[in-house]
Amino acid sequence: MSIIHCFFFHPCTFFRCVIFSCLKIIINRHGCPYRTFTPDNLISLLQATGISDRDVLKTVREDIGRQRYHIACNRVFEYKHKAEIKKVKDENLWGPAELDTIVHPNTYFKRGFLLANLNMVKNGDIGVDNGGMKSEAI
Repeated sequence: MSIIHCFFFHPCTFFRCVIFSCLKIIINRHGCPYRTFTPDNLISLLQATGISDRDVLKTVREDIGRQRYHIACNRVFEYKHKAEIKKVKDENLWGPAELDTIVHPNTYFKRGFLLANLNMVKNGDIGVDNGGMKSEAI
């Protein structure tokens, strides 16, 4: 997967586009902690953010050891948002595609934002739209 980043020069009639891989952008911008931190540093970071469940921390460590970084990330996301995810499922607010595995930081942010603002989702101010999340309020 690639991201196109455009650099605009003065005057704005000329610009140059460079294609970067997502991983390169993440690493150059402090990195994905699941992929770049040592397991001990990652566990310390997770504990500092309020994750104290030994089973979650153990399975995250195991996922990292197996290089299943996206699984570890999703495990933490689901732990941190378990009440909101349960509500979304119980009230059938989102389809299965919107609750699928997170594989990109933008999806992590959007889904977390929408879960934190479920009242706005119910009111239609922000929400989920046919296989993709819409977020006009962002």
